[in-house]
Amino acid sequence: MSKLLQMVNDAMPEEKDVRCPKFVIVQSLGEGESYLSIMRKSGINFPVICKTIQACGSKQSHVMGIIFKEEDFAHFQAPLLIQEYLNHDAMIFKIFVIGDFIDVVRRKSIRNLFESETEPLLFDSQKPFPPNMLDGFVPSSESSSHAGPSVPSSPTTEDPPTDTLRQIAREIRRSLGLTLFGFDVITESKTRTHAIVDVNYFPGYSGVADFHSVLLKHILD
Repeated sequence: MSKLLQMVNDAMPEEKDVRCPKFVIVQSLGEGESYLSIMRKSGINFPVICKTIQACGSKQSHVMGIIFKEEDFAHFQAPLLIQEYLNHDAMIFKIFVIGDFIDVVRRKSIRNLFESETEPLLFDSQKPFPPNMLDGFVPSSESSSHAGPSVPSSPTTEDPPTDTLRQIAREIRRSLGLTLFGFDVITESKTRTHAIVDVNYFPGYSGVADFHSVLLKHILD
């Protein structure tokens, strides 16, 4: 999936301000290698999202985490995906595609992280986020200081431009040969650059108005 995202990213014109988070897939550690050295070679800095790559449906395949230091890789086993974490104001945009039709549904996401955080945030991707990952939570490292978050959440995050989303949809459709799919986009807090973070083959379409009518029209066309 990460390779697909990179391929879509490479096909997007620079003026669209779209990119994919930097990532690396580690099959195993070679002699003299460490996760930190691999990250540095790939231009990735902490914090990062980690996920063990296992067969879909296995318990371990849903375990993910955001980590801030090298020793926390002990929570995971290779092969694993390491991907930079981008603060995105606790908002993710679920883009649902049915042929030429697209719809944007906003969903709550992980809060912005503080620069002083060091404790790993572990979670199951199939379950609701734990309270310490939700917007408004202040970790103990920050509660006694006056530093505040590195990037405060913004309640006024706008939807990504429709023409940009349509171009992303066209590139995914061209790459996969699919007409029913979804993809997730976030807006980076500091740069306001849009990032594609996931692609879903035939998603649930929850939140799409008149889904059945749109789907029937697509089939008949």
